[in-house]
Amino acid sequence: MNEFDDWDFVRNPAITTATGSPSIIIAENIDSNGVSTPISLALGQTYNVYGYGSFDGATVDVEWSIDFIGERWVLQTSGTNNSLQGAVFANNLYVAVGTAGKIVTSPDTIVWTTQTGAGASFLRSVGFGIGLYVAVGSLGDIFTSPDGITWTTQTSGATQNFRYIIFANGLFVAVGEVGIIFTSPDAITWTSRNSTTTNILRAIAFGNGLFVVVGDLGKILTSPDGITWTQQDSPISTLLTNVTFTGDIFLAISDSSTVPNIMISSDGILWETSGEGISGVSLTGLNFALGIYFVGGVGGKLFTSRDATTWTERNSQTSQFILSIIEGNDISVFFGDTGTIGTNVTQWTALEDFNGIPVQFTSQEVFTISRIGAEIHLRTNTTGSGSDTDVTVDLR
Repeated sequence: MNEFDDWDFVRNPAITTATGSPSIIIAENIDSNGVSTPISLALGQTYNVYGYGSFDGATVDVEWSIDFIGERWVLQTSGTNNSLQGAVFANNLYVAVGTAGKIVTSPDTIVWTTQTGAGASFLRSVGFGIGLYVAVGSLGDIFTSPDGITWTTQTSGATQNFRYIIFANGLFVAVGEVGIIFTSPDAITWTSRNSTTTNILRAIAFGNGLFVVVGDLGKILTSPDGITWTQQDSPISTLLTNVTFTGDIFLAISDSSTVPNIMISSDGILWETSGEGISGVSLTGLNFALGIYFVGGVGGKLFTSRDATTWTERNSQTSQFILSIIEGNDISVFFGDTGTIGTNVTQWTALEDFNGIPVQFTSQEVFTISRIGAEIHLRTNTTGSGSDTDVTVDLR
């Protein structure tokens, strides 16, 4: 077999014993019985990779990488020059939507296929729930698909442009211009809700039992059920472009290039600005994945942070406006103008082969963790008389 199918992602793991079946492990040392000294990966420490046990005469190739999440990006070919406004990852498929009814899909973020069925609608957002991809766009347009390939037009009853859709708490909620909010349990039958505002509503998130919507002039709305909405005070009065829930806090961003343009809330109701913000950049794309905050915006500007306070600029490899950022299969992906798609990549470094002899083997190549937020990857490939199932990545 020539494909890598035994690899794992870890962050600051504790390493346990490696007795039993043949193993590839990371440890400070290992004895003749294949027992490693339990350790925790930490900044500034150096580690070896060990192979132990018999691999049935096979050769085991091992590669490792150490990377800072969000640091290295590569552009992909989307097959379109249309602006890609929103995206979702579900059912092992990436689906992105954009202007002129553009829909592109990919199983791996590398090969993208154009789909049809949305006419010329200006698609702003796509979500997923109850086995359906649901895209929303101009003049109340809604399209549904069970597979991301075949799309069906639905009747929403709205006449204004939708801006965003999510599925949460058993409900699809779509928001848009002149303060429209529509809900549906099945993406087919839609009901208009009173938002209490005529401001453009641009994004929505759900967390801790609460829907949170943001929009123009710093507008913030909350609802426990998607039906009854309450306006909340905002410390930022400019246009709010996006909001996300991290599992602990809500974070919202503004298109203002004047700081503060980032704010947080623990409950979605009481908000405060976060740090100094990011000066000189209009922000639109937002996501939280693998313990990292991602924001992107005008001119291809892309930033990451571990605390939503201190931000580090990354090289996105593009000058196009970054409009949406999502995560799927531990891969962060951004989407933007002129069909721009960028993916966070990991670079692999090969170690020595571990040949099939029932003794301990030690790689002389070492790695040192030099940054907080590093991700450690280890992957193996077995050729010869053995099989990949004979090898385990013993990372806990």
